[in-house]
Amino acid sequence: MHELFPLFFKNPLSEVDPAIKLIYLNKTPEFTGLFSAPNNLSKIPIVYWAMTLPGVPISIFRAWRSFDKKRKVWIFITLINIVFIIFSALTFRMITYAILCSLIPVSYAIYLPFVFITQNFVQPYNMIARVAFIGTCCLFFLLLPATAFYSNQNKYLINDRKFLSQICQYLNEDPFFKKQQRRILTSIYLGPLLLYKSPHEVIGTPSHRNVSGILDTYFVMNARREKDAYMIIHRRGIQAILIGRPEYGIGDYFTNNINKAKDSCEIFHHQLWKGKIPAWLQIYAVPNSLEGKIKVFKVID
Repeated sequence: MHELFPLFFKNPLSEVDPAIKLIYLNKTPEFTGLFSAPNNLSKIPIVYWAMTLPGVPISIFRAWRSFDKKRKVWIFITLINIVFIIFSALTFRMITYAILCSLIPVSYAIYLPFVFITQNFVQPYNMIARVAFIGTCCLFFLLLPATAFYSNQNKYLINDRKFLSQICQYLNEDPFFKKQQRRILTSIYLGPLLLYKSPHEVIGTPSHRNVSGILDTYFVMNARREKDAYMIIHRRGIQAILIGRPEYGIGDYFTNNINKAKDSCEIFHHQLWKGKIPAWLQIYAVPNSLEGKIKVFKVID
């Protein structure tokens, strides 16, 4: 089998460039795990992972109280719950499967009190109790994860719809960008939005198959010498550069060790942000609403 289908037995990411794992995948929640996720990542995967845990004790209890074939079924459900909980702790990408497996025992646990309410409460208390019970379940399984996601991410402009709309409006209405289609070097996470909402091109997008775009963006922004950045910009035909503050969630170009390095201020992105602009770049005006959030530079031929 291995000789016939060698890729079947490999990790789906085994052939991905190791640099992509460091730059992009290690900062993407679905590719990290409970013990490997950086502190600045969204906590929503942890919330969803925790929601799968009740499935194990419920399944064990049902296996203990059941007999014959039902006991075997509940033992099997317990085992697959444990397996996928462990897998999803190692990589959050498996959480979907863990949730699907936990739905069986959790749904059964929810069903029992619902039946009890239906059979033991008289109207109108029956209806009030059922509505309250259903509302409590919806609050726990739907609203709490959504709240955790919002509270963790709302500080980043990259998730601010108004800010993203202003960028698109600027790139569509500004005379320089409106005159003709431009090729822009910017955050890989802004790439898909600009492709969809503006007529312009980008080189970097958040896809592990766009290896060259991610690496070129990274190597330009982390270049120690301006001529190294210029070589890539010239080769890719870049006409404009759009950068933002890392703390706003726009500057996704840096690994943690570069952020902490003593000489991190010397990388190309930080040089541009501090006003150290090479002769082949010209700073370009941005609207007042975007001042201090982004900077735009034109590449001079």
